[in-house]
Amino acid sequence: MNGVSNVTFQNSNIGPCAGRGIYINGGGSNNIFDSYIHVEDLASRCCDTHDGIFVNNSNSNTLQGNVVAYGETNIQMFNSLSSIVRGNFLLNPQGPFPRGEQIQNGSGSNNAFITNNLLVSTPDATLGPAIGTSNSAPILYGQNNSGSRPSDNLSIYVSTYADVENNYITGGLDATTPGSGGAQDSAGCGLIQDGSGDHGTFKNNVLVNTGECGIGIAIGTNMTVIGNKTISLNPNTGGNTADYIWKQGTSCGPVVLNGNISTLIRAGGYASGYWDGGGCAPVTCDGTNTNVNSCNTFDSGSGRTAYNALIADPAVTKPPPIPPQPKNCVVNSPYSTQTSLPPCN
Repeated sequence: MNGVSNVTFQNSNIGPCAGRGIYINGGGSNNIFDSYIHVEDLASRCCDTHDGIFVNNSNSNTLQGNVVAYGETNIQMFNSLSSIVRGNFLLNPQGPFPRGEQIQNGSGSNNAFITNNLLVSTPDATLGPAIGTSNSAPILYGQNNSGSRPSDNLSIYVSTYADVENNYITGGLDATTPGSGGAQDSAGCGLIQDGSGDHGTFKNNVLVNTGECGIGIAIGTNMTVIGNKTISLNPNTGGNTADYIWKQGTSCGPVVLNGNISTLIRAGGYASGYWDGGGCAPVTCDGTNTNVNSCNTFDSGSGRTAYNALIADPAVTKPPPIPPQPKNCVVNSPYSTQTSLPPCN
């Protein structure tokens, strides 16, 4: 879609592809609905020649109800205002680094709304073990700690007013199976602000076994992190904490941190639900109260309060149907399980 507006693309099967699945360049107010987009062709080098959906310099587009698999990055956006990414299922982006994200909201992509998506990264050969079900759909391109290593699952990078809510993000392992191997690479996190963005919101997301951390605030001002649930029972090497706030660039903070429930249990049994590396002050519950342990539930050491709450929570242990929120019908794909709407013709 080159320079076009008000186009709806839907109910389609795109792939395997020798390049990108869908490319929106310029224009705006376009829709990608209820389609199966599977690139299945690895990029030889970075960047963005083999993305599942690549949106560039295009505003007010909506991506909903799609199944997107095996892209360099599954959904990549640059210089695109007011994007809506809602109710999609994303599987095993292939990279190479610095790509490999499920969703990256890149520089200039402000006012994005990213909600109700299911993001799965897994080395498993079928989908079931990755999400704790009996689903036998084959996974054609796995992920591991070598060539097809994933990066951060969802990165809002250099963007302002990005709103990330109600997503289920997993490195591909059942939340109740500690030590089962094969989560994300040692540098990956589930959800991260790692560019000079402003006024980002992470709200009511679920993060399960997502690598080195669940939620990371490394750079960015006026960040809000509230109501998220993070559990990791299979951490990799590195910092190994569920949620962290730590200045890694030119600017960071203030951060509101409230109502989060977080645990990461290291191989030796030590729990680390939260770590503040400094540089992003003030970090508060409400703009004034700096005792964030009073308004969040973070496991530490031998504590298991957050762990006990999370493993008993169906919102954590049962991922949503695939895709989580179709637009008009349920996309025909090997992975679809949603029954709220009829299948697409």
